[in-house]
Amino acid sequence: MFFRSLPASLRSFRCLLLAVSAGFTASVACGQGIPVISTSSLDGLVSSDSVSVTVTPATLPNLNRVRLYRNGVLFGTDTTSPYEFSLSDLRQNTYEIYARAEYNSGNFESPPLAFSVGVPPILLEVTSADTQSPGNTVLNCVPYQGSGGAVDSVVFYRNERFGNSDRTAPYVGTFNNLVSDVSQYVAEVRYRNNDTFRSNVLQLTVTPPPVALKVKSKANSRSIIATASVNSAAPGDVDSVRFSLSDGTTITDGTFPYSARFRRLEGRKYRVAITVDLDNGEDVKATSKVLRFRR
Repeated sequence: MFFRSLPASLRSFRCLLLAVSAGFTASVACGQGIPVISTSSLDGLVSSDSVSVTVTPATLPNLNRVRLYRNGVLFGTDTTSPYEFSLSDLRQNTYEIYARAEYNSGNFESPPLAFSVGVPPILLEVTSADTQSPGNTVLNCVPYQGSGGAVDSVVFYRNERFGNSDRTAPYVGTFNNLVSDVSQYVAEVRYRNNDTFRSNVLQLTVTPPPVALKVKSKANSRSIIATASVNSAAPGDVDSVRFSLSDGTTITDGTFPYSARFRRLEGRKYRVAITVDLDNGEDVKATSKVLRFRR
């Protein structure tokens, strides 16, 4: 490290000093013994990416080994040509690498090469069709996979509370039995290199599903037939539908399609109300117009 920090005016001593320090006198002009580093692209590197490094040493006799150093620490050693190294699962950081070629006549280091590794792109998106209605919301996380797929797991949160985790792509977060509210969702991607990054935040508003009530009366049988439909909610999200007549009569139907028939009605005016009981515990109500029977 001392020699790498020498100013340019002293570099003429560098090759000789490295050789003398090994107990030899080098007959190599400064610059002839310096190894050359070539790498794969260093542009736009993000966490979990890999960098391939090839070291080309000088053509001098008695080359023993080539060493690669990363941030001042020995990363690897290669004794056979081609001298190649793989910096895999890189973390978000700034790196500096250099190579050392070790000959019987002395050691020669390459100039340092610096590069940075940034934050990977992570996309969180909604995939469920019934996002705006009470029931289930399904989210899909698309993390940057890096070289060879370095994601360990993806953890999904709703309002900073744990929802579920997934270790297998495609990474899916499912939130069940949602109630009407405004919630924020985020995915946390955990990479095998111990880096952890969060996705964009999704804010979703869940509102009660629209409920439609259809009624028709039959004067000859003095009966009322009522049918309920719950839009934008799968039948599995509905527990049951209660049909209530203004005279206090109640009929409950738990099977889709939801309907009720009130018979032998004696009064002149009736109003039908329904209460849709959702699986998440919420109730959605609707009321019909007044139905009249002639005497």
